[in-house]
Amino acid sequence: MSKKTSAFTPLKISQLKNKFNKINSIELQCIVKDGWIRFMRISLGMTLKILAKKSNLSLSAVGHMEKRETEGKITLESLKKLAHAMDCHLIYAIIPNDQYDTYIKNQAEKKALKILNQADIQMELEDQKVVTEKKERLKRLTDELLQNGDIW
Repeated sequence: MSKKTSAFTPLKISQLKNKFNKINSIELQCIVKDGWIRFMRISLGMTLKILAKKSNLSLSAVGHMEKRETEGKITLESLKKLAHAMDCHLIYAIIPNDQYDTYIKNQAEKKALKILNQADIQMELEDQKVVTEKKERLKRLTDELLQNGDIW
């Protein structure tokens, strides 16, 4: 059984947009070529040997973790362990590619358009005419879907 999401009220959208903007302002999207572990270790003046000792891991294990990070194959658990050993914390985030409010509204509009297109086909099959303009109906249904939290 799936849990229904809450409504996408203008206040909720604004609050979440602000949270995502704060995350984006940190510029987490920048990519460190050799991985964050190596970048931070070198920035802190640590050798692999020092990090291995501080993390209670072998030298080869730490080197392997650095390599796995650059390949995108490291676990969050390993990242946390090495971050802790460097007296750092791990920040992990999944953020939308678009502005949050734009993303949510676009998704609601896609669903509304699909519903309206299906309804229009049904109306045509039944020889009925749609009285209101599609643009107006699209906006109303999009707003309704947002209010109900039903955008997927």
